[in-house]
Amino acid sequence: MQFKYALAPIGVSTYSRIDHLKQTIEALQKNTLAKDSELFIFSDAPQKGDEKIIAKVREYIHTVDGFKKVHIIERKKNGRVANNRGGMKQLLDKYNRCIFLEDDIVTAPGFLQFMNDTLEFYKNDDRITFVSGYVIPVINLDDTYKNDAFLLGRFESWGMGLWKRSFEYFKPIPKRLYDKVYNSKIELKALAKKNGEDVIETITLDYLGKMDGGDIKIWFWQYILNTYTIYPKNTLVKSIGQDGSGVHMEITNKWDIKTLWDQTEFKFNQKILLDQNIEKMNFNFYRRSRKSFFITFLKNIGLYYLLKIIYRKLRDNKND
Repeated sequence: MQFKYALAPIGVSTYSRIDHLKQTIEALQKNTLAKDSELFIFSDAPQKGDEKIIAKVREYIHTVDGFKKVHIIERKKNGRVANNRGGMKQLLDKYNRCIFLEDDIVTAPGFLQFMNDTLEFYKNDDRITFVSGYVIPVINLDDTYKNDAFLLGRFESWGMGLWKRSFEYFKPIPKRLYDKVYNSKIELKALAKKNGEDVIETITLDYLGKMDGGDIKIWFWQYILNTYTIYPKNTLVKSIGQDGSGVHMEITNKWDIKTLWDQTEFKFNQKILLDQNIEKMNFNFYRRSRKSFFITFLKNIGLYYLLKIIYRKLRDNKND
């Protein structure tokens, strides 16, 4: 099939969650553009004790088809950040744009179409730095909202599209800019309004080196540079990693999605602007809860990720 522009490569990063990965791949295979798209699967190397499950993952990914071409990249050294961001950089350096998912993301059939159309339509709009396929449950726009997309200052990483210029947003937060924001009540209030209250402490954890979250850095830089992420009118993505299997996601149903948007054709507005009502919905959704304060406390004292590792070990042993 001939296209007016080159389709973006799809990157999927994976580690040990083979059941999640299979659902991710199967959903992508059902996308309208799957057979015309190249898929790159980035398989992270095992930590000690995970060799058996990683071998199963790698056996499976060599059977994947349904795409124009499937590329398998098997890492020799373990590193979540190197596998994810390294995969993105590899694709961006060669193709200048890409679509990227982790192995717990289920997409609607129109996901790849939306990503590709958006990446092409807004490729010269420097206000927009990322494309997200996931929309939080409280934002469910009806026919009175005329656009097929909207802007937010907050970035969501569940099924993303990005340009080569976007990769700059993964850089560390410098002390000068951190102090500028965190020593000002006005700046902190504005940061929370644009992203949500939950980012305030999380950005501090990243700045102090206790976390290394790409999404966290993007929240900060999109605030500093006054840029935005663009979203579909309704969600084209749901996460199945809210079962405690991921590195950062606790067990919760807060982000649960009942149905994905059944749309495969999209129209865009070059003069798209921030909708303050949608921004308010986002802010209210991310108000801090007691549970989130407790999780932040565990992260601050260094117990959160240890408990996550213990949980994953118990789960994997149960599945063997």
